Amino acid sequence: VEVGVQDRCTGHCWGSLVEHLYDVAPARQTAAVSRTDLDVHELRPGEQAAVRSLILAGLSEHWGTVDPALNRDLDHQASAYAAGTVLVACDGPAVVGTGTIVRRDALSAEVVRMSVAVAYRRTGLGRRLVEALIEIARGWGMKRIVLETTAEWTEVVEFYVRCGFTFTHFEAGAFGRDAWFEMNLDVAGPATR
Repeated sequence: VEVGVQDRCTGHCWGSLVEHLYDVAPARQTAAVSRTDLDVHELRPGEQAAVRSLILAGLSEHWGTVDPALNRDLDHQASAYAAGTVLVACDGPAVVGTGTIVRRDALSAEVVRMSVAVAYRRTGLGRRLVEALIEIARGWGMKRIVLETTAEWTEVVEFYVRCGFTFTHFEAGAFGRDAWFEMNLDVAGPATR
């Protein structure tokens, strides 16, 4: 349920809490093209380099440049996330999406390292990956999923809200302000549109 928010000082109205928090215009409505033909599976040994490249390309797109030394977990994803599951989406032999879920404690998990190739955004692939990660967490008996992203990355913030995550707080991160989200699995159904 979207609730309008009005700033008492300026009188400006936003259509949603996300718009208010980030002072952004509503996400443009585009028809998502379902890509059910894409293969989504757990990371295979031969895909590690392509997954690393996909994630670094997404970070570079956002930040302009990326220091690979700050992303050492991508050098050995299978061992870095051994307590979790790395999912990979492929269009034929090409890696076009990825997302990882890791256990944080006995009842909560965290989504990390989500990335979708530019040409596959707004096709439903990101949502499909998130829904699969949610199901993995449910299978583990988790009660809650959290995630963080850079607060200024508004299109990603809006994506997670559309997937059913709730904004919880901002936190000072190593590279700016981070926005944290959660999903309570006790009450959440499948991700909503």
